[in-house]
Amino acid sequence: MSENALEMAASKDAKEGAELAVLASPELIAALFGPHAERFWERAFKYPRCGFSYDHSWFLNVNGKPAGIAVGYDYQSQRKEGLRTFLIMIRCLKWTFFKQMSELRQSGDIMAKTREGDYYLSNLAVYPQYRGQGYGTVIMDSLEAMARDMGCKRMVLDTESKKNRTVQFYKRRGYQAEEALPILKTKAGDFELCRMVKDLA
Repeated sequence: MSENALEMAASKDAKEGAELAVLASPELIAALFGPHAERFWERAFKYPRCGFSYDHSWFLNVNGKPAGIAVGYDYQSQRKEGLRTFLIMIRCLKWTFFKQMSELRQSGDIMAKTREGDYYLSNLAVYPQYRGQGYGTVIMDSLEAMARDMGCKRMVLDTESKKNRTVQFYKRRGYQAEEALPILKTKAGDFELCRMVKDLA
């Protein structure tokens, strides 16, 4: 596959986009957005210029079908779209927003902290039937190349510390744990997170 193997999603791809995005960390995403997290993501996916949107989602297609996804954005987009993302989250979660307010507030205080020159990887997932075939590497190669082309200096992501295979995947790619994050306390349990970064220069 070529260096630029990813294709930007479209609003019509909301169902598969949401399915894959939630697959990136099902327990954590359900703890943050409630039991209907996938339905929420499918709604939010259709709105442009927000952190859950199709225009921040990239598919890796295999034989014409999505095999994996990366959701991410640069620091400037995050700053410009922060308020819009928040309002769309309220609109799509509806009353669930108030039930999940504590978890969402905590996640906002802990996760997705970036600085000028950063590209933040929010979600990375590959369907189970495509795992172990190098597609995660293809996605990351393409995403890092795109971030460099945009002038980004670092890739940044937050991941669950106890997911050893995930942590080791990123370490093999040159990512380093920058800091352990405060424990995210939810009704579904506590989540230990760490921030990992990679210099793109």
